[in-house]
Amino acid sequence: MISVLLPTRHRPIECLRAINSLLELAENVDDIEVLLAVDDDDAESIDILCNSKIPQVKTFIYPRYGYGQINTYCARLHENINSKSKQMFMYNDDAIMISGSWDAIIREHDDKFSVLVSSSHICDRIDGSTTLGVDCPGTREAYPVIPSQWIDIVGRWSNHMCIDTWVCDVARLLDILVDEPRFKIHHDRTIDSGAQDFVDQEKTQSIINAPWNSNSSATTTAAGYASYYSSEMDHQRRIDAYKIIASGVLGD
Repeated sequence: MISVLLPTRHRPIECLRAINSLLELAENVDDIEVLLAVDDDDAESIDILCNSKIPQVKTFIYPRYGYGQINTYCARLHENINSKSKQMFMYNDDAIMISGSWDAIIREHDDKFSVLVSSSHICDRIDGSTTLGVDCPGTREAYPVIPSQWIDIVGRWSNHMCIDTWVCDVARLLDILVDEPRFKIHHDRTIDSGAQDFVDQEKTQSIINAPWNSNSSATTTAAGYASYYSSEMDHQRRIDAYKIIASGVLGD
């Protein structure tokens, strides 16, 4: 069983498009569940998604934690995954699956405690340029697939809003990050993420303009990046890695 975790806000039609792209290209839809997290003040999404009648979809309504606590949404969704789930796939409501039989590719890793990432993450730029469909090598970690045991072992998805980068950095410490060339996803960054509601705009803009962040198009998460690279956050990621080693799941 593969559990797709998908927090969404104010984009029910785009969310359904993202889900349909997964199910249309899946080899075995009966072995997939899609868990949606919707804010309790997002009436349109609740109305449309709760009535989608897609059997693989389960919609959960939570208090509005905000984009800065997206790790909380994923932790709450993890509480509801199927007991048979072996892999958790973090997905976006502005993503479109490109690879056929993507679920079969993931299942090849069922017996390995590893984090799978897309080797080819294609995204449309939102920086005002007209170039679309460009490869985004710096953001290939946007859709990690992690073992369902991960949170049971570590006790959290991450200690930061940058949940995708977090689990990939922990996996990199353990040398269990797998770059899968057959796993391709299109990230439609031309859609406004809506995350500006959750981020201090003045602080965000100062980080966007910083030299170290000159290549970033992820304006909605920029405010969180500065704290991500603090020594305390690095220490917390190492703690997660130590817990995984101590659990024995990596073998000898």
